[in-house]
Amino acid sequence: MAALWPQLQNALIALLPTLLPAGVFVYDGPPVADDGAKAYVTVGHIDDGTGLDGSAGTYTTTPGAVDGLIDEVGALDLEFVVWTGDVDLPTVRAQCYALADALEATVRADQTLGVFLPGASTQMTVNVIPQQAPTGSEQRLIVTLTYTARRP
Repeated sequence: MAALWPQLQNALIALLPTLLPAGVFVYDGPPVADDGAKAYVTVGHIDDGTGLDGSAGTYTTTPGAVDGLIDEVGALDLEFVVWTGDVDLPTVRAQCYALADALEATVRADQTLGVFLPGASTQMTVNVIPQQAPTGSEQRLIVTLTYTARRP
């Protein structure tokens, strides 16, 4: 069986459009340039602010001590972004948190996310980045979904 990290990425790419409101784009990796999305999520990519590709995440595997299963510890990066084109930061903040909250509720309801064996654990860490620019308000939430799981 292959690493769980790419399986988790694929599962989230399929799952997020079912959780988020219409009009929120979900990208496999970096967003498509100039597509006009005012709300989007990148899965397996965060913008590092340099215009170059940012982080996607990491994973580490070790053989299980007794039962032959492989222990995998990983972290998958997602970026939730909402911008409006005006200066109303509280509104974009609320909209962006609502997107991340939808994922968190799903993770809390099923820590396996349809990928991991029972007994897996997950944790979400959020880095909050509000921005005001000449183009308007933007709220970014960089979410790292960390997991500990076992696989054959």
